[in-house]
Amino acid sequence: MAEGRILTEDEYPLPANPKAADVASAVADILRHQYVQKIVIRAGQPIKVSWHKKEGESLFYRSVESFTDILQRLDLADPSVRFEASGDPCEDLIRAYTQLQKTGLCVRFAVVSPNTRMRRWLGFPASYPLHNQLLGADIMLSDEVGDTAMILLAAKTRTAVLADTTAGLKLTMRGS
Repeated sequence: MAEGRILTEDEYPLPANPKAADVASAVADILRHQYVQKIVIRAGQPIKVSWHKKEGESLFYRSVESFTDILQRLDLADPSVRFEASGDPCEDLIRAYTQLQKTGLCVRFAVVSPNTRMRRWLGFPASYPLHNQLLGADIMLSDEVGDTAMILLAAKTRTAVLADTTAGLKLTMRGS
């Protein structure tokens, strides 16, 4: 064990009524620490973390933000990441990615509803798994996104966690 570190148990609070994305973001934030030993997640309770820390070191890199808070923080109508929909779903998706990348950001997450019509909209087979990636972005499921929408979230790096996102773009799945 690294010198000057002691095993400590801390709590990492979650927002009220956390979504799966909130928990995933919190766990990713916790795992940025090199000396985490154990993470315990129980419904309705803060995340318990056992880790070796130095005096004065904090478990938190940033304040805990819910997915709703992140969407409110981002301006999904930002004119720097707007594009005109062509009507071709695959072309619109590529154009949206390109527009976000032109701002110097990486598309990190593609957020869709658990009841999404994304497969049909993009012409994918019904067996296409939603736990995979879409053009390198992690697919996230959220009840806060309508069945006929997809939100692309971008950040400065490809390894960013949800709370690190700085821009987003909402696509409407027309004709799905």
